[in-house]
Amino acid sequence: MHQTNGMSSAEVNGSTGFGAGGATSTAAPARSTNGKHMPALAPLRFEQSFCPPGVDPFDTCEWELRSAFIKDENGKVLFEQKDCEIPAHWSALATNVVVSKYFYGEPNTAERERSVKQVIHRVAR
Repeated sequence: MHQTNGMSSAEVNGSTGFGAGGATSTAAPARSTNGKHMPALAPLRFEQSFCPPGVDPFDTCEWELRSAFIKDENGKVLFEQKDCEIPAHWSALATNVVVSKYFYGEPNTAERERSVKQVIHRVAR
């Protein structure tokens, strides 16, 4: 059996309590590599810097409805989604990539995302 320096098996194996096993309800006190307890750290705080206070970030740019198309070399449509809400300053290529690769849900179903706002909300939460 190998020496663990007083660390739990989760600490030895690098487990954080998150991931495939799910979140744990209690956290063990942090320990340094020498096995001694470390002082509790204050939570990280971030100051708002890209959006004026009290303004919805989605209101800081213009949005428009577009269609996304992916065509083969012969012009045959391989992918199409109409009425996608996209930032107005995005290129057609950016629209096609995001809609075809990153919108969640099976195309042509009710679960399919139709706005970049939905993608951002899903990824950022």
